Amino acid sequence: MATWFQSGALHGSQWQRNTAALVRGHASVRRLAQAEIEALPELPASRSVGSVLWRAGRWRRGQAQLGDVTDRLGELGAALRWLAAHGGQLQSLMASGGR
Repeated sequence: MATWFQSGALHGSQWQRNTAALVRGHASVRRLAQAEIEALPELPASRSVGSVLWRAGRWRRGQAQLGDVTDRLGELGAALRWLAAHGGQLQSLMASGGR
């Protein structure tokens, strides 16, 4: 279920409705375990940190601009702010199977 954060389901004011549909589809095949639900907020944060580090490595090799790295830092900040505001709601939605 790693793609839920990149799916676009979390974007915009209708994120709960969109995410619920994605979760229901996933739950129709396999429900998440409690440990997986609890780990969910860490996934986008970890992915964003990895993206910053990957882009920084490209910058150090001369394959990217410093602005590319700072853009990724901005995305990391946005992800962390979103998770701080909505992480609990996201976990509840996942636990309910999108219902």
